[in-house]
Amino acid sequence: MKDFTKKLIAAGMAGILLAGVFTACSSRKTPDPEPQTQASQAEEPEVGLSGGWEISSYTVTPELKAYFDEAVGQLDGYFYEPVQLLASQAVAGMNYAFLTRSTVMAYNSTPEYAITYIYVDTEGKAAYLGDTRIELPGATGEQLPGGWSYAEDCLVTDDIIDIMQKATETFAGATEEPVAYIGSQVVAGMNHAILCKETATVPDAVPTFSLVYVYEDLDGNCEVTDIVPIELEAA
Repeated sequence: MKDFTKKLIAAGMAGILLAGVFTACSSRKTPDPEPQTQASQAEEPEVGLSGGWEISSYTVTPELKAYFDEAVGQLDGYFYEPVQLLASQAVAGMNYAFLTRSTVMAYNSTPEYAITYIYVDTEGKAAYLGDTRIELPGATGEQLPGGWSYAEDCLVTDDIIDIMQKATETFAGATEEPVAYIGSQVVAGMNHAILCKETATVPDAVPTFSLVYVYEDLDGNCEVTDIVPIELEAA
């Protein structure tokens, strides 16, 4: 997986967890007053994020999949599968941030997750901008006994929703809506890493994305052990 120079986050974890680090690319298109084409309006934004990003419906439409494939087709040795559209950003055209399952083909590595950015110009031409690899604590390209492993399917199941509800039932300052299941670690129980949309419980709060770590004990009791904020790359 390709690393980029800008570090997005570096947060500590207490106890059983080490740090989850995200490294990000730096190039983005700048805003321009030119009118947008129909192609740049493929997703209807839902709510605003910092940096001009808008949280989208999470659905990768056939049109967006075609743009994505055109953009990442410029890469050699990497395979990216877009699993969710996280956000869009209006510029002279449109920037898109996808949650992707990615593999370095040369090393036959296990799939990992990343936030991959593409740009679609006003003529409908797509280009790859970069990506931010989601690194679980101590995880490597191979799955080791007792270590973290990336989920084969990031689908948020009823079980994951139940885990999040148990873990956050006493939260008063913010809500955590699970968006994707990123990975797990078997301990005396189970550690979970869940990508969430976080919204402070104040009027007109601007939502953000966070990677929420939850410990589930052998009796099914759940608690949040760490929350690592994720900032999408600004234009």
